[in-house]
Amino acid sequence: MSQRFIQFFMAAVLAFVAQFALAVDKAALLDKIRDQSSEYSEFKELLNSPDQSVRFAAFDAMFNSGDPVLKEMAVDEALAYPDVTLQSVAFREIIMSLDILNFQLKLPEGADKKTANQVASWSESISYKLNDKDVAAGRIIQCNHSASCLGQVSGLQLSIKSSCKLVATLSNGTQLKGLLSCKNMMPITVTANLR
Repeated sequence: MSQRFIQFFMAAVLAFVAQFALAVDKAALLDKIRDQSSEYSEFKELLNSPDQSVRFAAFDAMFNSGDPVLKEMAVDEALAYPDVTLQSVAFREIIMSLDILNFQLKLPEGADKKTANQVASWSESISYKLNDKDVAAGRIIQCNHSASCLGQVSGLQLSIKSSCKLVATLSNGTQLKGLLSCKNMMPITVTANLR
């Protein structure tokens, strides 16, 4: 046999073995996906239980599981479920997990020159760096590296007080909408996407 034939034969055998191994890997992957899908469906069922205590227990266990998929699923389901208490818990957890919260500013109609100039100087957005938080109480102890910048999550509402006061409410499950009020300026509409 020629050297060339042996090389061709070996390459063909290796290709066959690789294809076979890939097929086995795909089958194992499909089995794993089916198993996880079943588990995730069960978690989702628990989050949508008619019993509020089951919903809260499922949310707490999933959110604190250390599994990023379960954590995201818990938050998404809680925000979508028509239980304001569960939504409030998920909202607080989202805010308390953020390091920075960015708001888009919308200049009010008929805005005075001072308000328009300030919004322009902020590039139509304002950010809060959430430096220190009391997660259990839903309090922002320090933001923007200033002890005079404080915040609070209460129900579905976030308030932050610094040189200006921001009050925003969770809307549509994933967006904050509210007003930014500053001294000697018109109130400015703010929005922030949480997801």
